[in-house]
Amino acid sequence: METEDDICSVMHSYARKSLKPTFTVGSELTPLLKTPDDRPAKKPKPNIKTPEAPPVLLDVMLRVEKMQEESLARLVHIESAVKDNSASIKSLVDSLEPLAKHMDGMAVKVEKVGSRVTTLEKKNTTLHERVEELDSYKRRWNLRVAGVEERTGENVKQLIINLFSEVSPDIAGQLPLLVDIAHRLGPRSNKEQLSWRIIVQFISRSHGDKIWRDATLEKMAMGDC
Repeated sequence: METEDDICSVMHSYARKSLKPTFTVGSELTPLLKTPDDRPAKKPKPNIKTPEAPPVLLDVMLRVEKMQEESLARLVHIESAVKDNSASIKSLVDSLEPLAKHMDGMAVKVEKVGSRVTTLEKKNTTLHERVEELDSYKRRWNLRVAGVEERTGENVKQLIINLFSEVSPDIAGQLPLLVDIAHRLGPRSNKEQLSWRIIVQFISRSHGDKIWRDATLEKMAMGDC
């Protein structure tokens, strides 16, 4: 009977290493490794069923779906309304364009009128100042007479002509032509009061100045000055 040492001496070193653990002495060569047929069969996987959704969750899902459909319908309605509004706005803009052009034209005209008004205001101010200047100059042709008794139905111009004839007898015959206007400064009243003063306007300033000088000289001669 062969010993283990005799068998090991005949086999190659790497064969000895590979056969050493798989064979035993004094018996047939029996492999210790298990064949595929000797392996245990795999256990079948259990058939796991998906649990059904609870009724509450299903109801919630249905509600969410319904809300989504309603939201979608509302969005469609809003989109349609936005399109209609856009069309209306475009139509309104188109209709306002001619009005805007007309307003631009009116603005130009108003600007021109404003410029003319400014020019006229300046001219009016100049004319007003000129009129005041002329009025002031014209008043220098006038004489104011005080102390002439006021009578009912009086002819103020004739009273002044008679008075100035005594002051300047050398031009007495010309006074009806030289005296242009003569009137009192206020209306006659039934109440007792001082007679209103008289304003006399001459046709030339020189004649008024002469009456003034003659009256002043007469007053100085009487010793009133």
